[in-house]
Parts: sequence; structure tokens; C-alpha cells
Amino acid sequence: MRKTAEKLKAHPAADAFPMMDAARLAELRADIQANGQREPVTICDGMILDGRNRYEACDGLGIEPVTRDFVGDPWAFAWSLNGARRDLDATVRALIFRRCEDGSAKRLEKISADGNAKRSEAAKGNTNASKAKTVADHDDPRLFCGKHVAREASAAKAKVSPATMARADQIAKRPDLEKKVVDGDMKPAEALREIRITQRRQQLQDAASKATAERHESDRPLWSLLNIDVMDGLASVRDEHGPARLIFADPPYNIGVDYGVGSLHDLLPDEQYMQWVGEWMSLCWDCLTDDGSFWVMIGDEYAAEYCVTLKSVGFTVRNWIKWYETFGVNCSNKFNRTSRHIFYCVKDPSAFCFNPEPVTRPSDRQTKYGDSRASNGGKIWDDVWQIPRLTGTCSERIPDFPTQLPLALVEPIVLCASMPGDLVVDPFNGSGTTGVASVRNGRKYVGIEKSETFVRFSSLRLGAM
Repeated sequence: MRKTAEKLKAHPAADAFPMMDAARLAELRADIQANGQREPVTICDGMILDGRNRYEACDGLGIEPVTRDFVGDPWAFAWSLNGARRDLDATVRALIFRRCEDGSAKRLEKISADGNAKRSEAAKGNTNASKAKTVADHDDPRLFCGKHVAREASAAKAKVSPATMARADQIAKRPDLEKKVVDGDMKPAEALREIRITQRRQQLQDAASKATAERHESDRPLWSLLNIDVMDGLASVRDEHGPARLIFADPPYNIGVDYGVGSLHDLLPDEQYMQWVGEWMSLCWDCLTDDGSFWVMIGDEYAAEYCVTLKSVGFTVRNWIKWYETFGVNCSNKFNRTSRHIFYCVKDPSAFCFNPEPVTRPSDRQTKYGDSRASNGGKIWDDVWQIPRLTGTCSERIPDFPTQLPLALVEPIVLCASMPGDLVVDPFNGSGTTGVASVRNGRKYVGIEKSETFVRFSSLRLGAM
């Protein structure tokens, strides 16, 4: 038995692994009180290398713990003894392996720097049999080889996948998050999400700073309205203003709405209407950056045709969203119409701008069920959006405009699918809601609108910002 004058500290190699929780520690304390300490506490360099929980239990009972000494690589010893624990999440195991790998490498570097003489002298200081046995059992220099190995090799030694090791590498760059993950205070997925959020915040901040600087250096206005036909307007964006990171389109629905030139202009034959739709959609493709996105809203009558046309132009439809307006057209002999379709499309399905925070909400697991498995960051919106449409009495409403969209619908799209300084285009500017959402969030904006009256309304609205 080894008498200690003061309480021993844990070795860093031991602290690489999480401790027992309070309930399990209480069970261990009760067992030691009833049956005695069955396994000794392993000591290395005057610190606890193995048996922190046994040591704490003995200390709580006022019992002097039985100890044994160890000489060798404490990091290899700790990993050999604890690396296969079943309670370790795969990412946590990978993080701990990295700690042990780092610790082992630094130890060998120090030994090399101290020289063979000091190493020999240190080895002579302890010659008891139990220590020699421990070294023989656990001091395996082949475990880490004193240096970092390739990720695939590290993953194999840690018994995790290369992808898991890659996630651990990301988390390890944030020591504050790494500690929370290893200690069980944060899930690996939450840590990775926090890292992504931090990176996006920095990207947004950098983009906003760059956009502000460019505005100060340029006389070009932040927004402009083109009072021309949509085809000519998109050609102008393609040739002069673009490319755009985001295009949001709420076109005429071909259902007889009077946009100031009579309702018959919105009642074209189906074939003629869809030919026109395909033409302006093709121009939208030309106006977009390679990583840009195209959002199109339409009613029930042509939703299926729009989906087919979008794909024929070359777009990938990432989501077919339904906007539930909460109230709409009351019908007497069929179901009431209270929703519209929004197609979220991209040019390149492997590269696009998508900021999830503006379209993230608390999950039901958090708000309803208190489920511990719930992500603290919430969840991305579902593909049904419940956002009330504007009534005639809403303060946001512009008089005399028939189809004004709420900012609550358009602004999340602008924030989600573009960065500060990016160009946002609306081929059917209308009341200018897309422009308002863009300009007040540091985006550049070009709106295309054939109606002089609507251009005048939206100019006043944008100019008042």
C-alpha cells in the first residue's frame, strides 16, 4: 500500500477519457465499502493513470487506496486499457485517440531531447516487479509510433471509419467543443453544427464587410428597377448586371388576374403560356452563377407543368415546397384553396449557397416532448410553410397592388440562398417585396417590371428604406 500525503491529481492521459457519472460512482463507492478495493490504482509520474473513479470512491470513504506504479508510455497504456470501452461514441473514441496520439508523440519527442542518459537514469529509479510487469503488459511502442500517421491508419487503430476520424479532426480544432463532446456535455453532431454555424457567421461577416466597402467605392446604386418586358430585362441582367446568386420569381399564373393591362393578358392558351414560361426560365438559367439558386412560385393550375419545364431547362429541383397561407379562396363544392407551390432549384446539385439558420426552428422534440435526443440548434423548416398571406388591413400592405407577398415569406429565402453583397433578381418585381428583403439585408437587387404603375409603387417603397 502506498501512503499519500495529499490527494493525487489525474494524469492527462487519464483525463483524455470521461469519468463515471455520479450514479455509477455512487455504485462503485458502495461496492468498495462492502467488498474492498479489488483493483489497484495505477500511478505514473506521481499522477493517477488508471483508476480515477476508484481513487475518488476510496477518498470519499476515507480509505487509503491501494496503488501500483507504471513506467512507460502513459498514453499508449491509457488507450490500450480504455480505448475499446463500449460506452464511447465513435466520434468521442476518435477524439480520445487523437489526444493519446498527440500525447505519445510529444512524450517521445521529449525523451529524444533529454537524451539516452536521462532516459536510462529515469528507468533505474523504479525497479519493483509490479512496475516491470505493467510495462511488459502495456508499454507497446507500436501503438502510435511516436508520430501522426495517415487518417486512414489512425481510423483503423481507433476502430472508427475515416469519415468519423475526419469529423473528430474538425472538432479537435475547437478545444472548447472537444472538451464538451468528450465529457458528454455535447453531442458530436451538435459540435459539428456549431463549427459550421461559426464558419458561416464569419463568412457572412466577411461578405457584409466586403459588400459595404464595395458600396463605398462605387457609385452604383444598391438596387435598380428595369421597366421593361421580362425577356428584355433578363437579357439585360445576363449581359450587364449579373450574374445573380439568387433569382426569385412569382410570375403571372395565367388565371385572369388584371395586372393593369386587363385580365385577358393573363388568360393565354396553355401551350402558348408554357412556351413563354420555358423561354424566361431558360434566360434565368443564363443569369445565374454556377452555384446560384432559382425559386419559382405558382398556383395549382400549372404546378406540374412548371416542374417538368424546370427540369427540361436543366435545373435540379431540391424541394417542392407548399406555402400554406392559412386562408384563401373559399370553395363550395371542392376543398378550399389555401396554398401555393414554391420550387427551390439549383444549377449544380453539388455546389450551391444554402444558409440554414434563417430557415431553422425549434423542433417538436424540444418544445413538446423534452426529448434529450433533440438537437439544441433546432431543425430546418419542413417543406410546408405556414405563413399568413397579407390582408387588406396589414400595415405592410401597399394599396392597389393585387398580389403582394409577405416579407415573412420572401426574406427567409433571400437570407437562406444568398450572401451579403450578392445580386438578387426578381423577373416579376411587382410590389418590390423581394427588393426590400434583399436591400435591407445587404444584397444588391435588380427588379424587372413591365407595369409603370408597379415600378412607381415599388420605387417609393425601396427609396423609403
